[in-house]
Amino acid sequence: MTPRKIVVPIDFSPHSQAAAELALAQLEHTGGELRLIHADPLPGASAATPEPFYIAPQLWSSLTSAHAKRVAENLESLRRELSARAPEGASVYTDLVHRDPARGILEYAEAEDADLIALGSHGASAATLYLFGSVTERVAREAPCPVLVTNDDIRVGFEERDAKIRPFERALVGVDYSPLSARAAREAAGILAPGGVLEVVHVWHAPHLPTMELGIHTRDDELYELLETYRRAEVERLSKFILDLDLGLADENLHAYIEVGTAARGMLHRAQETNAELIVLGAHGRETLEEKIVGTVADRVIRTTSIPALLIPETAARTHGAPST
Repeated sequence: MTPRKIVVPIDFSPHSQAAAELALAQLEHTGGELRLIHADPLPGASAATPEPFYIAPQLWSSLTSAHAKRVAENLESLRRELSARAPEGASVYTDLVHRDPARGILEYAEAEDADLIALGSHGASAATLYLFGSVTERVAREAPCPVLVTNDDIRVGFEERDAKIRPFERALVGVDYSPLSARAAREAAGILAPGGVLEVVHVWHAPHLPTMELGIHTRDDELYELLETYRRAEVERLSKFILDLDLGLADENLHAYIEVGTAARGMLHRAQETNAELIVLGAHGRETLEEKIVGTVADRVIRTTSIPALLIPETAARTHGAPST
């Protein structure tokens, strides 16, 4: 789906401003709405104290009103800045959401029937993620639509080249043949700029071939031939998977590649090798103990990548009725 309504959570960090600029660029060829929101559960109460304390109602009201006014003014300033650079047919709006950030973002995106959430990535340690999770990673798992994650590196890169942030012209999508990865491939094709190139990558683990199966006297050339047979079968499987997707891209704009290794590292390596501008993949919930502590493949990618990542949550696939394969 080509996004026409994009929600951008703003916390006034360089990360969130970069996300807003990147989101605006996605409306260059289509127009649409950019909605800047600030989610704040309790305006003015940003510090925790070890003991209860009392604030007079009049003072509390004054503090919260002043805080809300500052946030609104900062949002409006950013709205004006982005509106001045918005492509024809694109509009920028602002909203305040008085909920905790993750829940506020998720509820707002669902209520507005957003096509995309764009937000900045903030790193977190494995221990912190196990206990609480980050806002970015929670939204990426539970959102009702795809989630575009970036950081302020993209702004620095374009400023160094004296160029503007633009729609994606070269994307890489990781697939594992699941319905969720099929949805990821379709979303990747939809967000590309006209004439953009999409590479569909499957990270393959070579099968374990015990000596007992091959025989103790198996020659190296026989082992190579057997592995090559498995590899060719995987290439054919990937080709059929892509053909069945019917992504609507010309042959010269659609490539397939088999990477060898672990999923996150393999996709990051291939993205760097091809100068991809975007990594796209499905984002499922944390189910195993390892995923709860270390994170899923999607978690690892967004913590490590220096380029934007488009994540397709399982909840988004269910909400939008993605077709299965």
